[in-house]
Amino acid sequence: MTSRERNLTEQAMIAYLASIDPSRETSSTRELDKIATALKAEGVWRDSEEWRISTWFEVSIEKVAPTQAGAGREIGTQELGKERYKVTVACDGQSMSCTCPRIEKAFAFYKLYCHLMVYQFYSIGPPWADNHVFAPRQSSG
Repeated sequence: MTSRERNLTEQAMIAYLASIDPSRETSSTRELDKIATALKAEGVWRDSEEWRISTWFEVSIEKVAPTQAGAGREIGTQELGKERYKVTVACDGQSMSCTCPRIEKAFAFYKLYCHLMVYQFYSIGPPWADNHVFAPRQSSG
């Protein structure tokens, strides 16, 4: 990979992930521990969080293990039989999902997806809104 200057989006993502790093942020450590406990006991962790009046995140992280040829590619790994963690965040008519090799990375993507959805809402609006994303509305008058 060639060395290049990071753009503003990349810088923002890196800064956000640093701000929730469980090795430095105790609330993230507690949340990650709660997720790991649920995954160990039940194989899945689910949560709901209201971040705006009547607007909820529905989140899950679940253990997944490919059991047949080709399953690895579908869930993001080439290693047959290797356990992974599927992350899903849904909110306000949209969802984001990925599969990660470790619980820590699944935690990071869960937090990042929630963060992206909040700032997307406040900057360009939710996907269902007809708010002229590419062409600013003309003011009346």
